[in-house]
Amino acid sequence: MAVEEKSKGAKQTGRLFLPALLLLVSIGCASPVYLVNPNTGEIAQCAFNTAWSGVGGAVAMGIGANIAVQRCVDQMESLGYVRADNFAEARMRLDEKRLRDVMDFQEGAVKQLAQLRKLFPEKPFCRIGASLWPDGTVVRVEQHAGKDGLRLGDRIVAVTGQRSGDMLDLVAAITKNGPDDELVLTLVRDGAEVEHKIRCTDGRPARDKLIAMLEAASGARWRDCVTRSYELERPPLNLNYVVSMMRALCNDADRVRANRQPTISDATLFYEGRGRQLEEAKYVQDGMVKIRGEVLSTISWLEQNKFQNFSIDLRQQLERGSSPERLPVKAPKVQQVPLPGLEWVPQHLVDCCAHGDDVSYRGYRSSPPQWK
Repeated sequence: MAVEEKSKGAKQTGRLFLPALLLLVSIGCASPVYLVNPNTGEIAQCAFNTAWSGVGGAVAMGIGANIAVQRCVDQMESLGYVRADNFAEARMRLDEKRLRDVMDFQEGAVKQLAQLRKLFPEKPFCRIGASLWPDGTVVRVEQHAGKDGLRLGDRIVAVTGQRSGDMLDLVAAITKNGPDDELVLTLVRDGAEVEHKIRCTDGRPARDKLIAMLEAASGARWRDCVTRSYELERPPLNLNYVVSMMRALCNDADRVRANRQPTISDATLFYEGRGRQLEEAKYVQDGMVKIRGEVLSTISWLEQNKFQNFSIDLRQQLERGSSPERLPVKAPKVQQVPLPGLEWVPQHLVDCCAHGDDVSYRGYRSSPPQWK
């Protein structure tokens, strides 16, 4: 009799346990939700990570998990993330974003090529042997321009008496002259305007090399683009940081196409490009302020891909060149956690979007290019 009662009790317990188990599976274990940030190339996961026990705990966990995960999802969506059905879809969306970035960069190269051909004539034209920033400030001086007395930090405001409204006007006023002409430049030097004579050289060699680099980028010949960019930095040419960044971006487009993770060589190109930009910014009024966002973007990319020495050095250069009231906000430190096929876990997003001890946020990145 006792055995029969014990058997009945076990059956009743079994009948109660099965619904509880189903409830635990269907309600208690909230599935992780994956989200993609189309702007930064991050994949986020909102998931419940606290273990509960018992039937009552299963119900409470199910309700609490869904509420907590939904709160995490809502917060991530408010930051620009888009939900994906699963991790595979999230990775697919990320790959699509990376390819779109490459296509956008290629389209931009096509536009730059058309503008360059329109701006610089095919016939011989004047080139003064200096690289300028958009405000007309001289940031690179080649040998013959240096001999003529042009200095770093000079800002050109007029050419042979013709005032320039913008960079395009300034370039047009220079290139309409011939290679053997002598120009009178009106410069702002040490806060005062001075006039300075300079001899022209033939601008076609530099033009042809620029066009060759942009043609390579326009045709998605990324390695050719990288090779041709070096030709623009060989003496007597000494072009500004844009060439270095073009090299880094073409190289990164090739990396994305090959679907490989960044290496020290990839990071070095971005580091060198931004280093040249920081060096040039010293000669431009509010130069560090103007480029801060671009440099911080590269610093973030370097940190996320574990190139800490490069990121630290760029940050120090940026801070040294900024006035105290304009120091950039330090980027959040990245907690690097090894995951299969994935590179990093940004701790600042964990702190931002986790709710108590119940929801974990993990951010992944497979290093899309940063077209800035």
